[in-house]
Amino acid sequence: MLTVTELIAAFEDWLPRPGNYPRIARRYVDYCLEHRLRPDRDTLAIYSAGKPGNLVSPLRKFLLFYQMQGQPELIPDPNASKAVAPVALNLINKYIEEATHLQGTNSKVNYIKSLKAFFRYLQREQAAGRKALFSGESVSRYMVFLQDSGKSAYTVNLYLSTVKQLADWVIRNRDALKLKDENVADLQAIQQLRSLPVPRKPKQELVEA
Repeated sequence: MLTVTELIAAFEDWLPRPGNYPRIARRYVDYCLEHRLRPDRDTLAIYSAGKPGNLVSPLRKFLLFYQMQGQPELIPDPNASKAVAPVALNLINKYIEEATHLQGTNSKVNYIKSLKAFFRYLQREQAAGRKALFSGESVSRYMVFLQDSGKSAYTVNLYLSTVKQLADWVIRNRDALKLKDENVADLQAIQQLRSLPVPRKPKQELVEA
């Protein structure tokens, strides 16, 4: 019996060059647990239907690894939750209160959902033992994670925009928030990240709750 994090960590160690394979595999395992399925050829065929080859190949590699381990029973991580850490939630709420450019309840709700999704990503990365901060490096990896998860360039850019605006607000309030110089540098690096090229008619998607 293994938790999701334990299995993905073992898979990452097994791979000569992990790259984004562990992240892609974790999404598949989460899907299996959510639908009470076991990772096997049948569920892989269902999950990977319509996905590009660069996402299917890592999943086949993962399934081979899983079979080599004897297909152990999987359980969710003990701390698996959609809850956002109080510190991050407090930061989001303060920003939303002062975000005068957000008009209407729907805009504020979408920004809150988007920012919560980002901080949940950081928490999952930290729980898996990987360095994850409110920084340019982590946001860049987050964009890759969103793409690997099947998000369109349009949606990835929406997520990036909300994170950039929060970073800008935090920088402007650095004294009140008692930021250190290295924290400011991390946030400034976020502003340098470029949006992804978007097709003329982007596919619009809902922000995840």
